[in-house]
Amino acid sequence: FTNLSEFALSYLWSFGDGDSTSNENPMHWYLSIGAYVVSLIAVSDKGCKDTVSSSVVIRDEYTFYAPNAITPDNDESNDVFYVLGNEISSKDFHLYILDRWGGVIFETDKYEKDQPAKYGWNGSLKGGSIASIGSYTWFVKYYDGDGIQHDKSGVVNVIR
Repeated sequence: FTNLSEFALSYLWSFGDGDSTSNENPMHWYLSIGAYVVSLIAVSDKGCKDTVSSSVVIRDEYTFYAPNAITPDNDESNDVFYVLGNEISSKDFHLYILDRWGGVIFETDKYEKDQPAKYGWNGSLKGGSIASIGSYTWFVKYYDGDGIQHDKSGVVNVIR
């Protein structure tokens, strides 16, 4: 934290999580995700006090992962392609799987962060047949918790 007060001789920082310090420009680690009100009381040599407060939001680290292979053989191991990560919003989410000619063979606009495989691609094509062994392109569009759009793409291999 940066203290911009002038002519102060003492300081009291309150970090909103029960911790405080009298350091002029302290560092502070938050142990939990959440919103905190940080306050600084600066005291001059004449005993005059000035207070400033501001909110700090601690978020989960942004992550993103997509596997590069699936084995859609119903053995409950790597049967479904899906993306996962922290801060992926289900609002305006779109996942597409494309064949080698660029045709859409699977698409969904549903995402459940606690069960990302629920709406993933199980290796089946439109019409119900199983995809052949090979490489397929995936594309996903989603927004994070700050409303920033992300476009990601890659290749997933179907193996048996």
